[in-house]
Amino acid sequence: MSLRTRVVALALSAGAAVSSAQIVPPLPARDMDRSDPPILEDAGDPQLPPPRLETSPPNPLLARGFGITQVNVDGAGMNIRNDAANEPSIAIDPTAPNRMVIGWRQFDNISSSFRQAGNAWSNDGGRTWHNRTVLTPGVFRSDPVLEADAGGRVYYSSLKDNFLVDTFTSADGGMSWSGPIPAYGGDKQWIVIDRTGGQGHGFL
Repeated sequence: MSLRTRVVALALSAGAAVSSAQIVPPLPARDMDRSDPPILEDAGDPQLPPPRLETSPPNPLLARGFGITQVNVDGAGMNIRNDAANEPSIAIDPTAPNRMVIGWRQFDNISSSFRQAGNAWSNDGGRTWHNRTVLTPGVFRSDPVLEADAGGRVYYSSLKDNFLVDTFTSADGGMSWSGPIPAYGGDKQWIVIDRTGGQGHGFL
């Protein structure tokens, strides 16, 4: 069964869930009037270039037997100063639990709220991470949600500034990505994949 026929776009609006068994064209951006609440997930600030590259050693944390490892690092594993990241989401490959993929909101410059789709992968259970370039560089993206299907394919849901959502897929543990695939969404979108082996197995 192809990805196109298995993807179900999920949207939550006014407490109702709407789903479709196929990918459908995105809706046009809605017109806003004075009665609408302000949109928080928009580009806001312009994209700024990263400041002069400065690095410092990462500062891993240990607490009660658990370790915290920084993933938004450079190729040498060093902390990149004056950037920022938040709202991480992790997917674990059920066929190889040491293989993990993480996504986050990447801010290249702390002087701007412009954010992009950061991502990294690990094949040693999260002890070390390989930081990739952001998905679709220069495009505002927010609210990453990651999930893996029963075969280990990873899905990355990404909210854009027009309340529409793109989904990316990776068949190699986050080392490369395909997409984007348009999907419905909103703030806050989410994805869940049926891995029960039942009638809905494989659907998002």
